[in-house]
Amino acid sequence: MSNRLTRFPGLENKAEKAHNRADVRITETLKPAGLPRINHNVSHYLRIATKVQSPWTEYRQHLRTKQAGDIIIAYDRKMKEFAIKEVKECERDWLLRLKAVSHTNIVRFFASFFHEGSIYLVCDLMSTSLANVLSVSTLPLDEVATVCRGVITGLCYLHKDLMISHGDINSENILFSKSGEVKLANVGERLLEQPREHNPQEDVWSLGLLLIEMLEPDSIFLEPFPTILQRPDSTEPCTVNFLSRTRFDRSSQLQQHEFLQKSRGGQYLKPFISDAERFMPPVVEKLDIS
Repeated sequence: MSNRLTRFPGLENKAEKAHNRADVRITETLKPAGLPRINHNVSHYLRIATKVQSPWTEYRQHLRTKQAGDIIIAYDRKMKEFAIKEVKECERDWLLRLKAVSHTNIVRFFASFFHEGSIYLVCDLMSTSLANVLSVSTLPLDEVATVCRGVITGLCYLHKDLMISHGDINSENILFSKSGEVKLANVGERLLEQPREHNPQEDVWSLGLLLIEMLEPDSIFLEPFPTILQRPDSTEPCTVNFLSRTRFDRSSQLQQHEFLQKSRGGQYLKPFISDAERFMPPVVEKLDIS
């Protein structure tokens, strides 16, 4: 990443002190700014541990694999599994860009480490991705609506509360928990990349492409990828209308669209998640850490 953070007045000395200590713990209680009302999907008071040290002093590396990008599956001292993502070419002060984020439709990250020019984000380990699900199953329309509802709800939080755009909405970056929750991945990386262009409409337009992929999975083999349905007559009118509105509506406008009311809830995604885990197991590299 080429952007660099302009230092905040008054924090230079703190950053220098942090750099000079071997084991520094900066634990902040943060409240997401700009929340106009209570959002029950959001935990408002959270603790984020940010440390200037190697993450491997607290976590044991186990496997290297892919989940919305490269991750290392690691254990903490209680033998609980986590996904740890490395963001390279960072500066120590970029830790100040991270905000406490806990939302039903965002992959949770709750600790970060700066070590040798990289920031490591400790995240919840998810079950599988939408890309894997679509590789083995065709989702019924009700479950397509569930995925879209989860993505839209997550995007509303990014656009309105965090004031960032995701910039890479695709089936690889939509993850599922075992209980069927739909999660946007890589939000921590987006926070670290600031300042960057804020383009929420691009996220909504990308959701439209995601909808085409779910409705017509064979579209991924077309070049270029289509921006309209190839068989619109076989799709319900409200679904076609939702797709057309992703071209110009904001995420908050789409949140109440009638198409999303078709969702029966994440529990109905669980069989498809299980099938993806069974038939599309992750390719892993075992890490031999002495």
